[in-house]
Amino acid sequence: MTVVYNTLPVVFLRNNTDVCLTGIKGFDEYLGGIPRGSLIVVIGHPGAGKTTFAAKFLYEGARRFGERGLYVGFGEPVRKFRMFMKELGMDFEDLESKGLIKIITLPVLATKDAADMLTETIIRAVNNFKPKRLVIDNLPAVVDILGDIAGRAFLHTTLYNILNREEVTTIVISDVYRGDKKPIVPSVEVIADGVILMKAEIRGGLIVRKLIIEKMKGKKMPVAEVPFSLVKGEGIIVFAPALTYDIPAPKLPTSIKLRCEPLHKAVGPVYVGSQIIVCAPPGMTLPPEVMVSLLRTIAEDGIKVLLISLTNPSISIWCRIESQARKYGISLSELKKLIKIISLNPTAYSITELMSTIMTEVENYKPEVLVLHGLEALNVLYPQREFMSFYLNVITRFRKKAITTIYVISSSITDDKSPIVNASDIVLALSTPLAIRGTYSVKIDILKSYLGEPKTIFTDYLRECLQETEHA
Repeated sequence: MTVVYNTLPVVFLRNNTDVCLTGIKGFDEYLGGIPRGSLIVVIGHPGAGKTTFAAKFLYEGARRFGERGLYVGFGEPVRKFRMFMKELGMDFEDLESKGLIKIITLPVLATKDAADMLTETIIRAVNNFKPKRLVIDNLPAVVDILGDIAGRAFLHTTLYNILNREEVTTIVISDVYRGDKKPIVPSVEVIADGVILMKAEIRGGLIVRKLIIEKMKGKKMPVAEVPFSLVKGEGIIVFAPALTYDIPAPKLPTSIKLRCEPLHKAVGPVYVGSQIIVCAPPGMTLPPEVMVSLLRTIAEDGIKVLLISLTNPSISIWCRIESQARKYGISLSELKKLIKIISLNPTAYSITELMSTIMTEVENYKPEVLVLHGLEALNVLYPQREFMSFYLNVITRFRKKAITTIYVISSSITDDKSPIVNASDIVLALSTPLAIRGTYSVKIDILKSYLGEPKTIFTDYLRECLQETEHA
């Protein structure tokens, strides 16, 4: 049987002769790189992430593609630049020692001699070092040295023509005034082949970062404004919308078999990469019949699980897992080897930073199953559109990675046409426990599954799955 998933488009990231890949995660997959030999101006106010973007462009060009990179800075000591970039996961000293990176710093002196030195230094470095990538940080410093008119003339004639002839792909950084999006140096957008605006806004006391591609010759952009995040150890990650297309299901094992036959028959197959919603009333935890089935499946099949909670501390979740494991004879030592639990406070992150943190944890731990617990907190903290954008993008990314993901939400779903239901593969809605034949039972509405038809079961139907081997 073939299962089809919707996921991100595959971009074969080869640095061909026409395209220069930045090496920035998410940016190249979205834009397919930038035209080789082009002049790109990156603008934004101080602290927006411009230097990090440009440094990543140089660093990954040298590290991944063996392309020499030249960095020309003004004022900031080389030692500080190296130190800040190393904190973000970019070791420039190593690449300098291999002859792949050259860093030049120039003083900001508005004199005729300084102007001549600037032009001669850059041209000589390009001719001698023969870089394929160049970063000038930043344009207002050039204008301070040369003056407004001469600065633009330098950019257009000396720099643009020489670098275009040598096929050097260049990023020039320019500041903008606070609260504005226009560069301090006028008319720079006209000269450039591409213009990227980087914004860092304060919203609700948190930093929200966005990257706006205002201009990029030769590129079609379905969405011009995309969120990004500055990440320790990675530098910068861009979160472009996840465009969809069909791919075949991963190779065997194609599905996860729950260790509870009645539950497995009711829910149907859980294919690898499935996106599953579990909705429960506020304050309610998973019924033992369901939780024990999941824990047995994890322990017996050796499934690596990452559980990220946005509402509960990790210790309380571990206590419940330990209690159920001891009571029903599930190997606690196996569970401790396979399950990692992380608690995140969503009020401490913008929604982009939260996505970045989750994606980083997934990249580092590489789970087969991911559980995101407490998503209702995001629905309260963020506008509906931002919450749905987060949810739909996360779903698509984890489908691409073939990570089976369970989203646990404390709320009710009554509309089976809601975007959450439509975007998910399996949807389970739990009700408040009811007294049935002298015992409490939870109704589980299976609103959506691979079997097709919705159905309802009660947990007393699953009691046979609780084989107690150790009593409380």
